[in-house]
Amino acid sequence: MSKAKRPGEPSKPRKTPTGDYSVGYCRPPKATQWKPGQSAYPAGRPKGAKSEDTIFRKIISTKVPMSVRGKTRKVSLLEAVWTRIADDALKGNAKAQALILNRSRSLEAAPGERVMREDDEKVLQSYLRQVAAEIKAEKEHS
Repeated sequence: MSKAKRPGEPSKPRKTPTGDYSVGYCRPPKATQWKPGQSAYPAGRPKGAKSEDTIFRKIISTKVPMSVRGKTRKVSLLEAVWTRIADDALKGNAKAQALILNRSRSLEAAPGERVMREDDEKVLQSYLRQVAAEIKAEKEHS
């Protein structure tokens, strides 16, 4: 049985140059060595590039102004969307009502079972497209 490798420990022993020469085994020419800060793959992912997940979480947590009972307060975009869905459900929007009821049932389930069903996802996407179109129309009229 082989000895377990410790974290940070090289998998193979380091090569040690042999001989009395400036270029050769384990001694590449100075001109071809990596310069400090030089990338081995310059066309690769730029430093600070964000993943889709990071961008989505940032957008969802963005604070937006929302009027509640005549007072304006800043809430997360996610809270504003769910508040709008709830308001529309109270006004009789069947898609919003179905989404709220299905979501409340999934939240009542055990924590490990909380997954949005495919049909709920479709309802939510359809509703979000509808709300986005309404917001766009409101902005055009303003």
